[in-house]
Amino acid sequence: MNTVASTLVAGRYRLVRSLGHGAMAEVWEANDEMLQRRVAIKILHPHLRKAAMIERFRAEGLATARLGHPAIVTVFDTIARPEVDAIVMELVEGRTLRFVLDQRGTLPIDRAVHIAATVAEALHAAHSTGVVHRDVKPANIILGKDGAIKITDFGIAKSEFALDLTETGTYVGTARYVAPEQVRGEPATARSDVYGLGTVLYESLVGHSPFVADHDDVLALARLHRDAPSARASRPDVSPALDAVIARALAREPRDRYSTAAAFADALRRSGAVRAPAPPLPPPRPLDSTATLPPGFDPTRVATIAAPADAAVEVPSARRSVRHTLAVIVMSAIILGAAGLAFVLLAGNQTVANLLEKLGV
Repeated sequence: MNTVASTLVAGRYRLVRSLGHGAMAEVWEANDEMLQRRVAIKILHPHLRKAAMIERFRAEGLATARLGHPAIVTVFDTIARPEVDAIVMELVEGRTLRFVLDQRGTLPIDRAVHIAATVAEALHAAHSTGVVHRDVKPANIILGKDGAIKITDFGIAKSEFALDLTETGTYVGTARYVAPEQVRGEPATARSDVYGLGTVLYESLVGHSPFVADHDDVLALARLHRDAPSARASRPDVSPALDAVIARALAREPRDRYSTAAAFADALRRSGAVRAPAPPLPPPRPLDSTATLPPGFDPTRVATIAAPADAAVEVPSARRSVRHTLAVIVMSAIILGAAGLAFVLLAGNQTVANLLEKLGV
């Protein structure tokens, strides 16, 4: 099947524009002409339409469709036809974390931790149904325009539906984020996803992954023999508490990491790196309807002052005006009191002098 704009897939989904492609498939924006909604449709590359790859691709749709979590992209439909294999998903408008990091380099600490904690909770939901992602990376995390955070692409996820197509000594995943046990060819577990997400968080804070090498194999093997460096060493404003959480997520041995992604999320939120939202401003106090207002008084125009457009005008508040009036009264009383006291003292001095003169002193 030709995948071009306006193509109708499965008699229902009208392709609109390509959103991108990966090693396994191309993703399109499409219109669901039956339900009249916009969707994303992931179409398996034609050259990969072989029995094993088709089975894995269909397994992705089955595995993801079972995951009902707000931070996991929802699967609506799967298509298995002689001319095409595809997965129909919700369309999330936004950017991948990969794109954002490529543009910005790093993220603010509270933002990076919030993203990681949200994804960890979504992964825990997947793990609870027996699904391990196995390829957690920035390209698979979508930051929606509406603030939503979603993880997608369970294309190499391992579940009871999926065939294990790996061979001894090989690993499935992206070299920069793959866990050490995956490099050794051991089965991936929930703790493997914790490692991958820990690497994503490290990169979001520091600007590069914990291990850097020119070749993917060297990069993957490096984590077998060395511990991940401290994030705080490269970014001093990372707190010791957060640094310890990241270090545990990146432990070489799975048994030394958090046992669940939920535990990782909880540790991130307890690290103090996520700021509590600011409380909303209190609503304005209603105008006292019993107060007597001057004729023609318009409360909406109280702060209106004629001034040049570029002038900075400070409108005194009612409280400040009252303080100012009280200050004038007090100062006036002090001045008048001082003058009276001076008069009394002067008069008193004159009387005392006259008395002393009469007494002959």
